[in-house]
Amino acid sequence: PVFVDDVIKTVKNSVQRMTKLMDQMRNGMRGKHPKRLELNLLCEQTCQRFLQSQPTPQLLLTDPIYIFADMEQLSNVIGHLVQNAIDATSKADEVVIKISQSQTEALIEIIDSGSGMDAQFIKTRLFKPFDSTKGLTGMGIGAYESREVIRALGGDIDVSSQIGLGSHFTVRLPLIME
Repeated sequence: PVFVDDVIKTVKNSVQRMTKLMDQMRNGMRGKHPKRLELNLLCEQTCQRFLQSQPTPQLLLTDPIYIFADMEQLSNVIGHLVQNAIDATSKADEVVIKISQSQTEALIEIIDSGSGMDAQFIKTRLFKPFDSTKGLTGMGIGAYESREVIRALGGDIDVSSQIGLGSHFTVRLPLIME
């Protein structure tokens, strides 16, 4: 009976997650409320949810940078990438979120000193939907959806990583020129 209850709970959880995923896909990934956002403020607010995490992410800010995006969606993207960095690190490792800009783009770098990924994984699996390394706890859509949201905003996500040394994700978004 305990095993059957556990199986039913697992299936119910999976159905709820799939229903949520289908709703997201049905409604589209583009934000419904894009507006001018100050990136430092958005990242500070997003990182509040990780204050009790180990390691606690370090946030390195710059002068104000303005972009055009849906606040909730971009916060979810950054939160997903930060959570993945935390998941890939031990308590003794580091996770850094660095905000900067080039001449035309806002840059959000999420850098960890965790387990890292090999080039083949990045090329063939990282952004493949429904492919998860997290077993039953992952749906395999976070990285894929994050990249699609960023691309819909006119940006992209770059990744470099090395096994045993960590990963470096760079989210690039068009700047709003003042």
